[in-house]
Amino acid sequence: MRKIAVGVGYSFNLFTLEEVSHISKIKSGSSVKVDGKIYEVYIGSTFPESQKIDALLDEKGEKRLNEYRIN
Repeated sequence: MRKIAVGVGYSFNLFTLEEVSHISKIKSGSSVKVDGKIYEVYIGSTFPESQKIDALLDEKGEKRLNEYRIN
């Protein structure tokens, strides 16, 4: 199942498209490398959408962007 990187602030995690289908997202301009794969990081398109992402990160756990970010 395809996953995407979704984050808020300095944190992110990988989610399936189904897990984040209810959230309006935009590309952040950052990319991360996790387990040898590169993912573009998506963020919430509005503050309320970012709060939804934050809630998912609270449930699933989070990774620090600065530890996985690539140039």
